[in-house]
Amino acid sequence: MMTSSRSAIIFSLLLAACAHAPQPAKETQEKQAGATAPEPQTKKLPDLPKQELTGQMLYEFLLGEAANQRGNRELATRIYTRLASSTRDPRVAARAASLAYESRDMEAATEAFNLWLELEPASLQAKQMLSMMLVSGGKLEEARPHLIGMLAAYPDKIGHALMRIYPFFLRHPDKVAAFNLLRDLAQPYPQVAEAHWVVAQAAEAAGKHELALEEVRAARTLQPGMESAAIVEAQLLRRESPQRAIDVLKKHVSAYPQAGEARLFYARLLLEQKRFAESRKEFQYLLEAHPANPDLAFAVAMLSLEMGDLEPAENQLRQALDNGKKDEDTVYFYLGQLNEAKKNDAEALQHYRKVQNGEHAYAAHLRMAVLAAQSGNLDEARAYLHQTTPQNNQQRVQLLLTEAQLLREAKQGEAAYQVLIQGLEKLPIHPNLLYATGMLADQIGKHGEFEQMMRKVIEIQPDYAQAYNALGYSLLDRNERIEEGMRLVEKANQLAPDDSAVIDSVGWGYYRLGNLSKSLEFLRRAYSANPDPEIAAHLGEVLWAHGDREQAQKIWGDSLKSHPDNTVLQAALMRLASALVALVLAGCATSPQAPQPLRPILAVQAAFALNGRIAANHDGQRSSATMRWTHLAAEDEILLFAPLGQTVARIRRDAGGVVLDTSDKHYRARDTEELTQRALGWHLPLNGLQYWVLALPAPGSEASIERDANGQVSAMRQDGWEIRYTRYAAQQPGSLPLRMNLQRDGMELQLLVDEWEIQ
Repeated sequence: MMTSSRSAIIFSLLLAACAHAPQPAKETQEKQAGATAPEPQTKKLPDLPKQELTGQMLYEFLLGEAANQRGNRELATRIYTRLASSTRDPRVAARAASLAYESRDMEAATEAFNLWLELEPASLQAKQMLSMMLVSGGKLEEARPHLIGMLAAYPDKIGHALMRIYPFFLRHPDKVAAFNLLRDLAQPYPQVAEAHWVVAQAAEAAGKHELALEEVRAARTLQPGMESAAIVEAQLLRRESPQRAIDVLKKHVSAYPQAGEARLFYARLLLEQKRFAESRKEFQYLLEAHPANPDLAFAVAMLSLEMGDLEPAENQLRQALDNGKKDEDTVYFYLGQLNEAKKNDAEALQHYRKVQNGEHAYAAHLRMAVLAAQSGNLDEARAYLHQTTPQNNQQRVQLLLTEAQLLREAKQGEAAYQVLIQGLEKLPIHPNLLYATGMLADQIGKHGEFEQMMRKVIEIQPDYAQAYNALGYSLLDRNERIEEGMRLVEKANQLAPDDSAVIDSVGWGYYRLGNLSKSLEFLRRAYSANPDPEIAAHLGEVLWAHGDREQAQKIWGDSLKSHPDNTVLQAALMRLASALVALVLAGCATSPQAPQPLRPILAVQAAFALNGRIAANHDGQRSSATMRWTHLAAEDEILLFAPLGQTVARIRRDAGGVVLDTSDKHYRARDTEELTQRALGWHLPLNGLQYWVLALPAPGSEASIERDANGQVSAMRQDGWEIRYTRYAAQQPGSLPLRMNLQRDGMELQLLVDEWEIQ
């Protein structure tokens, strides 16, 4: 089998739109610490030295600031360190420490911080900054006394202080050492929920998962409404059991409806599990609480679009625009997508035209081209594509493939092929472009070019599984060089063992080799992974050949129900052997009888009609007529017209027998050949012809078949008749015959089909 959603794009975009949801560990912790960290209850100014501001001192202050503004922090640090030592002013020492810390001069920073604390021992800012520097520098034990001092500054708010300390440790490389120090700092406060929260975070970072869960649950026991603890517990459970994480958050937001961060994280977890309806409900709750938030409106819109609720999605996208959504281009792009889904192509085009920048601008141009082509403006569509500036070779190739596809849909296969050939002049070794060009060459009958290009793809990229598969499957499907085709698809299977199209090809190859059991093994695997209509056709044919007719009928019927208009499936069914025809045309046996019960969808497939001409020569007696044949599973009607259009005869067959009416006579018989011989002077072998006209052998008797180089039936011998096929609608398997000649015992019939209708 050869291989050819917006859904995945929407899903990834939804996750991106929820980026402000609580993230594992760091972001939530920093936000929590920063948001809740208190200031000291009172801030007493230190005793400042009585220092006269001399001209020299003023000059050095100005020089230090000028150096800092010009980016020379090293010079600024030296100047302020010297000034701090000479003035003994804690404010100058703080400035020196800050400059040294920013310039990553740890030695100078340590000296300045120590001087600052010497001059202002109660400064919490000095202790905090020095602690941060020491922790980030790996000097945990040196930081310990300063951290203890910070905690002592908040005797009534130890929990807040601990959460303020924790962010210092987030980037420390030795997670175990960081955990040990934080545990020691928190140990004196077993009744403080935040102490357990901090230890839980540090334990998880140090690889102590069970301890982390134990500690965060202790925090929640002490403080059930602690939102950050519920979030952390869900984060800890998320890896091993997303459902348990979801349950934790569901229970929390039910008990505390105003827990916005927890609800946002809950909504995102539901989204990750593709529980779109539940996720949308939670985002909608948040949107109702914050109706002016454009990101929430956009998230609800994307979920509505994913669920196919187009009207709500459009309203929510417009709400996102009205609320000031910054990325307007993305909103306009999805308004275009939405209106395409609603068949409002003109409005979709207007939205796509508004997409000027961003990641969706290129895709919007492609959609504009497709819409123009669908409205019949192929030249305009191609102009859109030619005006689009690609950013890389991938986009260049996609533009070429889109133009070729539009031309193919307009029945301009050769022009499409030339577009790709011209693209290869600029990108001669681009494997994807070569592959696509080769596939198109095969579809328009250029089998030699197809094979050359596939071999070139393999030469350029030896691990290109699809090229091996396409070339191998083509050989197998045309029943040519079977062993070589099998080697190619087996190589593809080695490279892509989970690709259903490749697995199908291997199964089809085993069928060509006559190994039905091995064929079924692969085809069942392929169909289980991907119930594609062509895989269904292959599996059904092999099942029938294997004797499992009921299962074959089920496979074909299910596939036709799901893909009633699929041309690949229809072509595959048309080329099936006599067993399939026996299934779908069971009502037309040689001895008329009640039609076999068929699945309704298969009965539809049994019908055809043709317009054409028929000529008969029986022992030198010649006659001809224009013909209209309508065939259903349980009946036939053939109208024969004279050259001027008047009806010569009407033949009708059903379960009750055969009736032939002329302008003045009425005939009835059990057998069509007997009836036409009596009424027309020549016999029409309708029992076999209903199959032979499709280039298929009739069931119930042996038939010998010859095929041409394209794999099409060129001759068939059955029931004493020799049927030769001299023209088909196209030179590829599955095409319908247009001209055939039938001979038996001095009787010759010629049938020319002008028009087919397969229902």
